[in-house]
Amino acid sequence: MQELASKYELQSTQISKWKKEFIENASASFDSKQKKDTESIEKDMLFSKIGQLQVEIDFLKHVLGK
Repeated sequence: MQELASKYELQSTQISKWKKEFIENASASFDSKQKKDTESIEKDMLFSKIGQLQVEIDFLKHVLGK
């Protein structure tokens, strides 16, 4: 612990605190794949909708601009 603390110029207590937090919440780190997949799907749908709306806006600008 001391070696890491001196290498990264941190207090050893800070490293201990981070380690304890990780151990307490480690399962959440590995269970989040499903959540990330769902978020990715939602994000793709939103980007698709934004693209569709942009095409519609460009079309209307072209038609109404004449």
